[in-house]
Amino acid sequence: MKVIFVHNSYQQRGGEDVVFEQEVELLKSHGHAVVVYRRSNSEIQGRPRLHHIVLAKRAIWASDTRDEVARLIRRERPDLVHVHNTFLMISPSIYSACRDAGVPVVQTLHNYRLLCPELI
Repeated sequence: MKVIFVHNSYQQRGGEDVVFEQEVELLKSHGHAVVVYRRSNSEIQGRPRLHHIVLAKRAIWASDTRDEVARLIRRERPDLVHVHNTFLMISPSIYSACRDAGVPVVQTLHNYRLLCPELI
């Protein structure tokens, strides 16, 4: 089975990163083909405060990431996409790319951010 693993790391390494990496290695050790798509919130370091308005929109829909994931799906032709964290640089826009390609998605919820925006 070929799986694309998707994860957005925070600026400080945490438990989500560890689980993501362990799951990738576990699947590889059992003979699965794993492709990793990873971004990091460290990409926003050094950006001006005004850019934070753009980041709020990006948390909801990141067109560049959607396009990158769509190209990755076309190239790799996975059986499944496994999403861990989309906040902040990836966004839920990738689900649209998966739907359009007919690729099923599994989501691991590490926190309540998808359900409770107050916690952001």
